[in-house]
Amino acid sequence: MRNLTDIKRRLKVGNIVTMTQHDNYPHGELINVPREIEHVQSNAIRFTGGSWLYWPRAKDITIEDHDKFSVMLNPAKQTKMHYQINN
Repeated sequence: MRNLTDIKRRLKVGNIVTMTQHDNYPHGELINVPREIEHVQSNAIRFTGGSWLYWPRAKDITIEDHDKFSVMLNPAKQTKMHYQINN
């Protein structure tokens, strides 16, 4: 993956995504919990259970490698959410 468009192409209904780190909630209940994508739209994905990941501007996404990306939460504090695509 190289950019946000590649992430959006890769994430389909039924894929499993795991949040591996959340800088604001380091011990959050959803850390390292695999979640299935239930719905995909151009500006967000919804996981089974109803939580959403809304896409920020492309400049706030960092591609870490083929299966990992991070989403900037607060540029001033440099806080992020880190995700792993499991399939």
